[in-house]
Amino acid sequence: MRINIIGPSGSGKTTLSKWLAKKERIKSINLDKKFIDLRRSNRKKFVFLDQIKIDKNIDECISGKDWIIEGIYPIDKVLQASDFIVFVKPPMIVSLWGVWNRYMRNKYQRQKFGFLSYLNLTKVVLKQYLCKKKFFTISNRTYNYPTLSTVEEIVYGKYWQKVVRVPHGRSFRKMIEKDSALLNKR
Repeated sequence: MRINIIGPSGSGKTTLSKWLAKKERIKSINLDKKFIDLRRSNRKKFVFLDQIKIDKNIDECISGKDWIIEGIYPIDKVLQASDFIVFVKPPMIVSLWGVWNRYMRNKYQRQKFGFLSYLNLTKVVLKQYLCKKKFFTISNRTYNYPTLSTVEEIVYGKYWQKVVRVPHGRSFRKMIEKDSALLNKR
């Protein structure tokens, strides 16, 4: 089983991914850890890996038989290799709440990235929802983030037959708890 969970920051992707990985006993992969050099990133700046390293990381991720890959990035290779795609799209206020809830509850996040970094992440969420362009950048970052409309365009354009859209990660979890065979029907 190969599942791609995609959606904005703070939407519950990581929580859903960890729950589903534990339930199905398969590997969960967070794309941020494949894009960002966590050793060199700090409170002031996220340092992204070079494109060759990112491509290598992605190829390693999708080479396995079973996986769950989650992140905000609509990567064609991952979408193609997925058996199905869970597109999590809550209202913007829910994503903002998710980001700040993570900050308040996770001591490591507060110490490693700090308050200003979370203000920048708030900007990312707002731009994911509100930006009219297809992609945007945030100061001190080199990566172009996709807007939600761009993600929708990519996911529904080519892969509509694989997509399950839910308003929050908990919604998909409830669907699976109700009908565990749903994962095997795809």
